[in-house]
Amino acid sequence: MIVIAVANTKGGVGKTTITAALAVAAAGEGACVGVLDFDPQQSLSGWFERRETSDNLTVVAQAEYARSAVEQLDANDYDWLFIDSPPAFLTTVQDCIECADLVVIPLRPSMLDIISTQAAVLLAGDADTPFICVLNDAAPTERKGIEKSARDLLAKHKIPLADTTLVHRASHVLGATVGKSAAEVNRGKDKKAAEEIGALWAEIKAAALRASAGQTCSSSATKPAKVAAHG
Repeated sequence: MIVIAVANTKGGVGKTTITAALAVAAAGEGACVGVLDFDPQQSLSGWFERRETSDNLTVVAQAEYARSAVEQLDANDYDWLFIDSPPAFLTTVQDCIECADLVVIPLRPSMLDIISTQAAVLLAGDADTPFICVLNDAAPTERKGIEKSARDLLAKHKIPLADTTLVHRASHVLGATVGKSAAEVNRGKDKKAAEEIGALWAEIKAAALRASAGQTCSSSATKPAKVAAHG
């Protein structure tokens, strides 16, 4: 079982949306997928309850400790286990990160989000857990300049970043409402959302497989530097 924690100490960056999208993509390949809902709001559990079909995807409600929950779920023959971690609760976030093979850190392409994401990056570094950041909820208009600035800044500080960016789309909002991923709503009519999710899952899957084999997610073995507020 490969464990992927979706984590950021900052709220509102799309952790639950990305967790659901990646889990659905993994299950769509025929894998047995479990999702551990560690957010006190239980948004992912509510999403799953609204889902018309569970297929080979199961959501487990919040447990007290991530490590003990992962150990128990390892006996369930899951191929992939995703953890939707909470914001702000540093001890819980650290617990989720420490028991993961890979940490996915969502953030929006803004200076405020990049600076706020440092805590999750440092936690992953301290735990020696491979991680990769994902730009999420990018504005479709004026996206290129803002995204490029964010990518340049993260690259400058040697922070691994997925090539795929998830753009703000109504299908993500609708999917959360009806228990689907953006790739599934309206019978998959949002082709761009489906392409982005598929491309992101391909990247995350490859990174997780490398991480579980003891390889780094970054092209540089250097520990990420702290991001200065001035960029």
